[in-house]
Amino acid sequence: MSENLSPKTNGPPKVTSKLAPVSLEKIKKWKLSPGNIYFIPKKGRPVLLFNAGEALQWDRLIKFKGKNETKLAMEIIVNLPLIEEGVSILSSMIERENFLVKISKRNEFIDWVKKNFLSKGESNSLLQNELNFIFCGTQSFLKLDENYTKKFQDAAIILFHRSLKVSSLAVVLALGLGYIEKNYLSDIYHVSMFLDIGLWNKDLSSFTMTACEHERSTSNGGVAYLESLRLKSQEVNLENFETHPTVGKQIVEKDFKNIFFYPESIKLIERHHEYEDGKGFPKGLHKTQLSEFEEICMLADHLVPFEVLNIEKDKVVSSQTFVEEAFLKLREIEANSDQRFYYITKRVLAGFSLVKEKAA
Repeated sequence: MSENLSPKTNGPPKVTSKLAPVSLEKIKKWKLSPGNIYFIPKKGRPVLLFNAGEALQWDRLIKFKGKNETKLAMEIIVNLPLIEEGVSILSSMIERENFLVKISKRNEFIDWVKKNFLSKGESNSLLQNELNFIFCGTQSFLKLDENYTKKFQDAAIILFHRSLKVSSLAVVLALGLGYIEKNYLSDIYHVSMFLDIGLWNKDLSSFTMTACEHERSTSNGGVAYLESLRLKSQEVNLENFETHPTVGKQIVEKDFKNIFFYPESIKLIERHHEYEDGKGFPKGLHKTQLSEFEEICMLADHLVPFEVLNIEKDKVVSSQTFVEEAFLKLREIEANSDQRFYYITKRVLAGFSLVKEKAA
């Protein structure tokens, strides 16, 4: 990790009246920054250290805290009570031994998701709403230490935030299907988070990002897109794209095997671009060769677009978050029995009591 203590230089920080002193002890429990964290010198303007949603570096905070007896302050962005409520419900479900109590807590969490992310209740900013959803997942399941989390973020910020969205959504889909055991949910979370780790250490061009978007909806759509660019003499690395599932599996087996309850789950990372008709890559597997575990991860990957989560933008009220968009997409799949993921989608929506009633 770099010892450079230079603060962010994206222009002067916009400090609001909501900025308040914060102790290291309160920050330490968070996996990501729950707000915009500032370094407050004895003289001069506050200096922005971390934006809301960024991976925290504990040693960086300690060094700034101890520098000339200065202090830290934070503008809270996420809804702390809401996140703590969701995490508490999940923890209660996971820790209980009684099956019926676990089911009751699972249903309570599903109601929490529906109320806070799938209804048109109290309006939230897009940023706050999405971070609340992501934070519930990270606080409940993320087992990476801060150094690796920061490394992944720095490698590709768009993929980093998208991976956190996919992993949290995958857990919610699994709960809809009736998964309630900690070990399975944790492994589903981490497999989903690592799906595109094979791209994180590559030069992530806009071409690669567009190829990922094509591949989400059409078997070999991304490969065909990159092939067409190569025929037009564009400099694209098709091999990096075609091999990233295998490369990702190898990276996780080498560096992160210890965070999985069932290490054999790691092999599923290699299969997230397979397609039910056998036309996917890298192995061309058919539906009968794919487990429900990986289908959950693939469905979550299918539902979340590649887009920027601009953690520095002003709060703007949005009518729709990625969670709402994901469930709207599930509704579209439900309406067409020929669509990919139709059967698992029906079961997820049934678990959320969102199955569309058929006309008499």
